[in-house]
Amino acid sequence: MFAIGRLHKETFTCRQRYPCLKRHTLYVLSKDIFRQTKPDEKATSINEHRPKAHLAHLEWTPTRLLEWAAEVGPFTAQLADLFQTNMPHPEMGYRACMGLRSLAKKFTPERLEAAATRAMRLGIHLYSSVRLMLEHEIDRLPLKEEVAERPAVEHDNIRGAEYFDGGPDDVESCS
Repeated sequence: MFAIGRLHKETFTCRQRYPCLKRHTLYVLSKDIFRQTKPDEKATSINEHRPKAHLAHLEWTPTRLLEWAAEVGPFTAQLADLFQTNMPHPEMGYRACMGLRSLAKKFTPERLEAAATRAMRLGIHLYSSVRLMLEHEIDRLPLKEEVAERPAVEHDNIRGAEYFDGGPDDVESCS
């Protein structure tokens, strides 16, 4: 490009209007400034241009995440399935499952399964709760077993319903 006159270089950062743009160098001549127009077509991503971390992230499909969770344990698989099916948006479930993967790396898969067991038995279906269980080592505490109802004890000194005004069928005595 040929120009007559005083040419100087300006560097600026444009993030407000086009967040995908980082730094640009413009050559300014008088008042004419080069402008990049917004393309009419949708943005596309070429896999060769993506960072390695982003490529690795793309390899984890929802089905593969469920298979990975099943390898960790049955309760982790149930929790991952709940994340994927019960979240308001599919991306939220995907991110929660990816979070389980990172918890398995940070802690051990055995501890993740113990936390998932506790979460499923307590009816807790939140990623943040599982993370807190692992961080505060609650997964290492013994899980209380559900106590089965015992039958009523039969004994001579135990007064039954008949002792109290005829029992539960006697409505007049309660009013």
